[in-house]
Amino acid sequence: MRGGMQGKIFDRQRYSIHDGPGIRTLIFLKGCPLNCAWCCNPESISANNEIMLLSQECAGTDKCGQCLKACKRGAVYVAHNAAGINREACDGCGDCARACPGSAMRNTEQTAAVEELADYAMKDAVFYKQSGGGVTLSGGEPLLQDVFCTELLRAFKQKGLNTAVETSAFCGRDELLAAAPFADLFIVDIKHMDSGQHEKYTGVGNERILQNIKKLAEVNAKVEIRVPLIPGINDSPENLKLTGEFAKHELGLNRITLLPYHRLGQTKYEQLGKEYPLARIQPAAPQEEREYMESRRQVFSALGVSAVY
Repeated sequence: MRGGMQGKIFDRQRYSIHDGPGIRTLIFLKGCPLNCAWCCNPESISANNEIMLLSQECAGTDKCGQCLKACKRGAVYVAHNAAGINREACDGCGDCARACPGSAMRNTEQTAAVEELADYAMKDAVFYKQSGGGVTLSGGEPLLQDVFCTELLRAFKQKGLNTAVETSAFCGRDELLAAAPFADLFIVDIKHMDSGQHEKYTGVGNERILQNIKKLAEVNAKVEIRVPLIPGINDSPENLKLTGEFAKHELGLNRITLLPYHRLGQTKYEQLGKEYPLARIQPAAPQEEREYMESRRQVFSALGVSAVY
């Protein structure tokens, strides 16, 4: 482990093209104050380590059993010759995952130093230069680890890299403004304009979020607004109209990004021993999705706001 300030991450990813301009490296920070029902990275929500269990990858406790030996709390058990986890007994120490010789168990928390991650990002500097890309801090909520987040951004900027932060904007204003000078772009999802509905599906109201987005606009930070469209939850014309009006009149934006609903996180919920909250909502078929997205795009178009998807 390199020296210097350290923080908690749960993943890192190279060659992304969906989280900011150009080819990007993504650093996923651990912990989030929201608990969105459609979260595609449920392993990011807890600030503490959790064990992801892929039972189908287990070599069999009769052949291996290293996880059983490693667990000091007796939280690992045998089910049909594969390892299982008693989540109530598990304290997230991670010994079982470290003992697993394969890929059946995985810790969701890694400790990483600022210098280590800056060097990691520089591996693809030539691709950033060619594509206009850079590094994006994602999560979880990066600003939950505000000092670490800001120091990461500072280190990336010192190396001449373009920087972006994917944030819920549910954070302290001072923490947000401390990071702003080192972020070339803030990517923020507006999940619902009604605070009560926002709290119902994310666990928090939206007042602080909307105020922080407006503050970013006031200090001339570049902001990209995205709207994850969740059928029957936030995709009504009324809510989308309010969203478009907020983007246009409060932020001075004439362009937003629409994200179609998917269930890519469902398997991760199962691996964490949790129930997927939106099991009742099915993604649309490809042809239906195009029609659906176009109908929502037109709501924004009528307001003079370009919506892309």
